Amino acid sequence: MAKTKTKTVTSKKKIKKSKPKKELSASDFIEQGDLALDSLDVNKALECYQSAIPQLEDDKEKLADVMAKLGECKVSMGDQDGARDAFEQAINLIPEGPNHKRAGYYLYLGQLSLEEEALEAYQKGIQELENCIRYHTEKMEVEEQHTEDCQKNGEESPISVKDLKQQLALSHCTVAELFLTDLCYAENAEKDCEFHVESAMNIADEPIIDALQVMASLRLSQQKEAKPYILKVYNQMKEGCDALATMVGLSEPLEEGAVELSNVEAVNNLPSFEFRCQSVKLLLECGSDECVQAAIQVLGSLLAENDEVVEIWYLLGCAFEMNGGNELAIEYWQRAREMLLKVKENLQQDDDDEDDEIVQQLNECQDQILDIENKLKRSLEAEGKCDETMEQ
Repeated sequence: MAKTKTKTVTSKKKIKKSKPKKELSASDFIEQGDLALDSLDVNKALECYQSAIPQLEDDKEKLADVMAKLGECKVSMGDQDGARDAFEQAINLIPEGPNHKRAGYYLYLGQLSLEEEALEAYQKGIQELENCIRYHTEKMEVEEQHTEDCQKNGEESPISVKDLKQQLALSHCTVAELFLTDLCYAENAEKDCEFHVESAMNIADEPIIDALQVMASLRLSQQKEAKPYILKVYNQMKEGCDALATMVGLSEPLEEGAVELSNVEAVNNLPSFEFRCQSVKLLLECGSDECVQAAIQVLGSLLAENDEVVEIWYLLGCAFEMNGGNELAIEYWQRAREMLLKVKENLQQDDDDEDDEIVQQLNECQDQILDIENKLKRSLEAEGKCDETMEQ
C-alpha cells in the first residue's frame, strides 16, 4: 500500500518592510541646533550645526550663519581659538557689499580678541556699519515699503537705519572703553578715545546712555567735569532704580496703590546689572551730595535684584559714609565682611598650592577683608565703639 505524502503547511507571515529613514535636511539640522542651544545643550547644538555644513556648500549666506552659530557654541565651550576661526570663516563667506551681518561678526570677533587685534576687528565692524547706514539711507523709501510688506506677510523685517545707528554708537563706545583700559598706554590713546566717544554721542539726535557713561568715565580720567554726564545717565534710569530701591528700604515708599505700569516698564528697561554697578562707581567718584544720593538709589536697585553680591554691600557702605551715615556704613560693611569671610573659608577648603587661580582669589579676598576692616575700624572709632571692632 503506497504511503500518502502529507504536505506540511507553514504559515507565511507578512514581513513589514521598514520605511527608509528620511534624511534630515540642512534646515532640519539648523532647527534642531537652535532648539538645543535654547535648551543650553551646547554639545548637541554643535553636532547639529556641523551636520548641516556639508549640505550648504552652494548657499554661502546660510553657511555663514551656521559658522557664526558654531562660533557661539565654541565660545560657550571655552574654545576661544575655535570661535575666532568660525567667525573669520563666516566673514569670508559673505559676498562683498554692505551687510550688517558681516559687521556683527567683526564685532563678535573683537570681543574674542585683545588689544590691537580687538581694535582692528572693532574698526572693521564700525566701517561695515557705516557702509550699511549709507546704503540703507539712500534706499530709505524702498526699505520702509519693504518693511511694511514684510509685516503684512508675517516675514522678518530688514534691519532699520535706527537699529544700525544704535549698533554703531555702541561699537564706538566699546572702542572708547578699549582705549580707557587695555590700550590706555597706546600712542594717541586719549585723542582716539575722545574721537570715538564724540562719535557715539553724535550719531543720533539724543546720545545713548552708554555714550554718556563712557564720556563721564573719560572726563574723570582727564580730571575734568564729569558730573553732568553721569547724572544724565542716572536720570534715564531713575524711575526704575527708585521702584526697585523702595523694595529694600533705600528709597521713599510710593503712596499706597501708586505702583503703576510705568514703574514696571521702567524696571524692565533698566540697563544691565554690570552697567549700573559701573554707574555707581562713577557717581561716587564724582562725589557731590547729589551724585552720592543717586548712587544709593542705583545700589538699591542692584540689591533688590541680587543681594548675594559682596561688592554691592561694600559700595553701599562707602556711599553712606560719604553721605554722613556712619551707622549705616558700618552695617553694610559688616555684612560685606561676613560674606567675604565665608568666601575665604570656602576657598581655603579648596586650597591647592599649585592652583594659581585659587591662590590669587584667596589673596584678593584677604585684601578686600583688610580694606573693609580698616574702614570699619575708622568708622567705629568715630562712633565711639572701638572696643566692638572685629567681634561681630
